[in-house]
Amino acid sequence: MKTCDELEEGFQNLTASLTGRFESFERRSNAIWDNADASSFGSFRDTITSHHTTLGGVLCGLAVKMNLWDKQFSGDRGGPVKQGEFIRSHMREGMDIITKIEESAPSLSDL
Repeated sequence: MKTCDELEEGFQNLTASLTGRFESFERRSNAIWDNADASSFGSFRDTITSHHTTLGGVLCGLAVKMNLWDKQFSGDRGGPVKQGEFIRSHMREGMDIITKIEESAPSLSDL
């Protein structure tokens, strides 16, 4: 249960961070049209560029994990014991790397 709780917290933190980034991008993209000039567009481009590697890395890592889970357990395959073993052996592995990628991104306050 401890591993499940840790993974759930990790997924929630990653989701919250990604959601915050996308919401900030949306606000910036809406605001850019209020004063559309080369400078504001360049600033927005720089913001997107500084975050795209992080977003891509995190989303790719999460997609790999979710696709593997779906492959193993879709269609009511596998019971709770098999799912627990899978969580301990496959889902937990690499979450620290995904979290480090997310933490390497520029701060949301910089958006």
